[in-house]
Amino acid sequence: MWKPVTGYEGLYEVSDIGEIRSCDRYIKTDIRHVKSRLIKGKTLFQNKKRNGYLTVDLSKEGKVKTTLVHRIVAEAYLPNPDGLHFVNHKDSNRTNNAVSNLEWVTSSENR
Repeated sequence: MWKPVTGYEGLYEVSDIGEIRSCDRYIKTDIRHVKSRLIKGKTLFQNKKRNGYLTVDLSKEGKVKTTLVHRIVAEAYLPNPDGLHFVNHKDSNRTNNAVSNLEWVTSSENR
């Protein structure tokens, strides 16, 4: 199941197992008889940082932002009625970004 990435609706989608993909889109071209062309969406490569967390680079209006995959998944799938700021991996595996492995927690619970 795929949902739009918060803040990047229509550009990127996130799955409940932690994959991120770009959406199919049309871009303007300067080619003579072609006004626009289709760019097919694809699954994004996830970079593993030194601290073990996975990130992806999201682009919007010419600006690129490196974003933590587990935060993208949590924001799309997990309700946060208490406004908590931290996302915890229940099994402590920082590469397991499935919705079932994530939860919103307080700062002290995250330690």
